[in-house]
Amino acid sequence: MNRLILPVLFAVLYQVHTLPLHTEEDEYLFKSWMSQYNKKYEINEYYQRLQTFLENKKKIERHNAGNHKFSMGLNQFSDMTFTEFKKSYLLTEPQNCSATRGNHVSNNAPYPDMIDWRTKGHYVTDVKNQGACGSCWTFSTTGCLESVTAIATGKLLQLAEQQLVDCAGAFDNHGCNGGLPSHAFEYIMYNKGLMTEQDYPYKAIQGECRFKPELAAAFVKDVVNITKYDEMGMVDAVARLNPVSLAYEVTSDFMHYRDGIYTSTKCHNTTDMVNHAVLAVGYAEQNGTPYWIVKNSWGTNWGINGYFYIERGKNMCGLAACSSYPLPLVQTSMWQPKPNVKNQGACGSCWTFSTTGCLESVTAIATGKLLQLAEQQLVDCAGAFDNHGCNGGLPSHAFEYIMYNKGLMTEQDYPYKAIQGECRFKPELAAAFVKDVVNITKYDEMGMVDAVARLNPVSLAYEVTSDFMHYRDGIYTSTKCHNTTDMVNHAVLAVGYAEQNGTPYWIVKNSWGTNWGINGYFYIERGKNMCGLAACSSYPLPLV
Repeated sequence: MNRLILPVLFAVLYQVHTLPLHTEEDEYLFKSWMSQYNKKYEINEYYQRLQTFLENKKKIERHNAGNHKFSMGLNQFSDMTFTEFKKSYLLTEPQNCSATRGNHVSNNAPYPDMIDWRTKGHYVTDVKNQGACGSCWTFSTTGCLESVTAIATGKLLQLAEQQLVDCAGAFDNHGCNGGLPSHAFEYIMYNKGLMTEQDYPYKAIQGECRFKPELAAAFVKDVVNITKYDEMGMVDAVARLNPVSLAYEVTSDFMHYRDGIYTSTKCHNTTDMVNHAVLAVGYAEQNGTPYWIVKNSWGTNWGINGYFYIERGKNMCGLAACSSYPLPLVQTSMWQPKPNVKNQGACGSCWTFSTTGCLESVTAIATGKLLQLAEQQLVDCAGAFDNHGCNGGLPSHAFEYIMYNKGLMTEQDYPYKAIQGECRFKPELAAAFVKDVVNITKYDEMGMVDAVARLNPVSLAYEVTSDFMHYRDGIYTSTKCHNTTDMVNHAVLAVGYAEQNGTPYWIVKNSWGTNWGINGYFYIERGKNMCGLAACSSYPLPLV
């Protein structure tokens, strides 16, 4: 009898000895966490996960008791070791991501102190969840293409990560084992399109490619790589153009991130160590520490509703090692919101309305605030810059006046009179400012397309002939007008472009009131320098 009892007793003692030590409070917390995240385990796995959970909890508590710029917290990954986490959620294939010399051209000018594309308009989709698949690179890719397409068209799509997981392997991507946004942008460009999430739903597992060209919804014209480690190039792109895809190295403390500005002394800052791809949607500064605002793909229960902040200016964890963004290929581009069409009256001040319309738009894109600026100030005050009030002028000259004059007042503070008068500019009431003037090369109509597609509306001048004054609708063309710089006699604002029945055209805002043309707008044929419209186009860089 004793011989039978002793082995059982030893087995029980061994089981008790090897079980992890925890309190009822620990177990209650773990079960509450399981309920919150809908976790279920078999009995053996339960105790293993409980032990891992408690180890992570202690790590979080030790970190939060120290002096750090960010805090940790329990989240959906709190029952996982970092080894398990890496295998399921990070890039496991080696990534060759560097662009020794990129093709992004920086402006190298003062930038706003902070920018957040989430607040500038409807340009950033909701945070998504990649699940247990190392497909972060696909979410960074779709997030960036969604944003640049929305900026160009005013339409925010939800694009298909699963198409990239299934179909982009020939471009050195590896489905759930990793890839890079820059490679994915190239796939989309050469593949001629990416479908929507609705048409190609996400499965979090690699499968057979099911791309249907007729359902492609977003397109890439070119891929812009920012030079390796050029973090100021990233600032330039995010400040002036759009959100930017980036990759960096995740280490064990990052999986528990809750809020604050993430910094690390454990991670590397080289191209060969990046293991996670995300989307920079803005930047700011807090208590003297500059940081990036970054959209992740681990759902909204992680971090700051799915976002995190990471220190900026130090190539933290290699975040500047391989950043990129696509140039969208859009059949129709139309800037939204559109300022109201104004009426110049019986005064040849069209150039002032083209000027204010363009500066209103670029300022709104940079700040999110759409102003109504003062044409009358330009009529009265810009004569020293080769402008002539009601007898004509050019937007490029007017932008220079605003730049050197240090500002333009609002229409409310300097109302329009349609007649030239004494200059009444008040510097303390200046509301919009110009940092520099960009002149597009003479007759480079594709340069105009590029600017309108990627950046902002563009001021232009062209020749009006007798038939144009009676325009009502349709795409204006003429054989009577000239296409040279010396014949232009009217300035307007190109706010977009499109194509109709095989004819490409510009969407143009005029200044003859809403009773003329298409509610004050007109369409004019694109691609032929019609009536000299590509002879002298320009836009300002706003100083905000």
